Amino acid sequence: MEQHKLFWQLVGYLYMAQLLSIALTPLVLFSSGLAILWPLLFVIVHVWLGWLGAARIAERPVLQAAAAGALAQLPGIISALVIVKGIANGYTTPDAFDFTIQIWYSAFARLSAVLPHVQYGYIPLYFVVTLILPFVSLLLPACGALLLNAGTRGQARPNR
Repeated sequence: MEQHKLFWQLVGYLYMAQLLSIALTPLVLFSSGLAILWPLLFVIVHVWLGWLGAARIAERPVLQAAAAGALAQLPGIISALVIVKGIANGYTTPDAFDFTIQIWYSAFARLSAVLPHVQYGYIPLYFVVTLILPFVSLLLPACGALLLNAGTRGQARPNR
């Protein structure tokens, strides 16, 4: 039962990190130097949280970190899937899904300025990248768990 609690704690920490990222993004965008580093900080925090969670989870920590990442990224994943399905079927999706995915990954908003201004059909490259972000972001905690496993191979894992 303790392992289930640790799993849900990790989901909560990842979700709270995501919400904090959304809340702080408008403040960060005023500083061009920090705005470029903001996505990197987002990645580091999510990998670090996966590392911390894996240090406490005994059973299949990488898989559980990936599952926690998927649950924490669920609003972005659902929005991306609805948008991609709409694009594939040729119908317009409600603006709420576009809004949700762009807000959910607002930490990466400044990167759109450095991407080339190309389009795939009628979809700008920055939006294609935004649609991919949910599936990359859910793997970040698993990367932290993998780093922990790689660093502690043959050693006792910390915080057990």
